[in-house]
Amino acid sequence: IRSNPVRCLLVVCEMWRLLLLPTALALRDERLHADLDLEVERLGALTEFHRLIDEEKLSSTPLFYTEKEGRFATAAELLSQDPSSVLSRLENGFKTGSNMVVVGAGGAGKTETILLAMENAEKTKASFDLRSWYLAEKNLAKGDYDGSVKADQLSLLHSREAAIKEDIGGKSADVIFFDEVDLGDGYLNADELEAMKVLLKWGNEEAPSKAKVVVLHPLVSVQPEVHSLLSSLGFPVPGAATWIDFSQPYSDQVEEAMVRGILQACDPPATDAQIAEVKAYFLGLPSAYMPFLVNKNDVLNGLTGPAAAAIAGVVKPKAKAKVGGRLIMINVGIQASTEARTGIKALLSAGGELPKSGVEHMAGAIASMVVEARGGKYVIPPVMVEALTEYCDGADAKGKSIVAPICA
Repeated sequence: IRSNPVRCLLVVCEMWRLLLLPTALALRDERLHADLDLEVERLGALTEFHRLIDEEKLSSTPLFYTEKEGRFATAAELLSQDPSSVLSRLENGFKTGSNMVVVGAGGAGKTETILLAMENAEKTKASFDLRSWYLAEKNLAKGDYDGSVKADQLSLLHSREAAIKEDIGGKSADVIFFDEVDLGDGYLNADELEAMKVLLKWGNEEAPSKAKVVVLHPLVSVQPEVHSLLSSLGFPVPGAATWIDFSQPYSDQVEEAMVRGILQACDPPATDAQIAEVKAYFLGLPSAYMPFLVNKNDVLNGLTGPAAAAIAGVVKPKAKAKVGGRLIMINVGIQASTEARTGIKALLSAGGELPKSGVEHMAGAIASMVVEARGGKYVIPPVMVEALTEYCDGADAKGKSIVAPICA
């Protein structure tokens, strides 16, 4: 070996390789296990996402439930009269037979608000649900609906063209909703985009005078290819009046009327300062208000004591519970991109707000109902800051990884 330096070097390298090999294999196995754990956690979150979709479809309670002319009368009137509100734009689109896009994260109150808009506009609705149609055609369970079936789904759509067109054209309702056309394993692939395209094209052909609504979830709503597809078929893109994003905060006037309605039965009644306290905590976040606007589990019935106790003991905790936990796992873990989550993390690290020039990729964070654009700033409402903090404090390593890097 002494007479052959090259051989000496090779022997030394082999010795080091043999010494380090067990460590390298252990690190590889650790990474594989971590990746597997993350995938299991992601699949669990996806299952919860699909379960939430089904739960929301079962809702038959319109926004303001039976109190549209009671404690929420002022809020309902202001919301309907505000031409920029989600409710008002839905009503107008239904009445004019427009092509519309509805974007909403889980728990945003889409179903409840749409029911109220249909009631106010005196219109009826029907749906073509792509996922349900395919599963029924193939006699599959919901758990079988993933990326592996999308090529077959597209082929089946084309083979059933005549029947689907007849179904769409034969619907007697005033408004046709195209539901679950964007359920994939992330951004839509070519087969998924084509399936959406043919359905909307057939909708235009078979129901040209009716309002048609495409329902999108947050992640897909920011995909450029989806915007191009929609535009090519006469559907709106972000910024248009008929692109209706349920993440839009309630206006100051509407929010004040809602808070006064929520606390109406308190005794002694809420002061102006207490009303302002609730508004500052919610910042108009629609999902935070939803338990109260539909009287979930009769929550309003318990708000009869002093306003201070009601706010601290019921209103704030109920709102935080609504937007936190499961909805964070779904709306942030599944329906927000890594870039959007990185922007959310930057905002949290800065105390919940930053100038718009200081952070990027916020469209997805806004659509997932975590961030609001207010003036020249991006802001996370305090109720959401607390919900995210509570989620991270209580989550295990897998729960944190699904929303990474927010809990880092």
